[in-house]
Amino acid sequence: MPLIPALAENVNIYLGAKVWKIIRIETSSKKIIVKHSADGNAPIFLSGSNPIIPCN
Repeated sequence: MPLIPALAENVNIYLGAKVWKIIRIETSSKKIIVKHSADGNAPIFLSGSNPIIPCN
């Protein structure tokens, strides 16, 4: 998963149809440490990196 500004500590994300909270981002080892989230904050949803081009 590419590291983008939306990925930050204490942010909820979807992984494997479950909601996880990012605890720590270890850039040197390219790891994101997560735990199950139970805080009720809305998770972000990341998709492919292709841009969305509107149809006219």
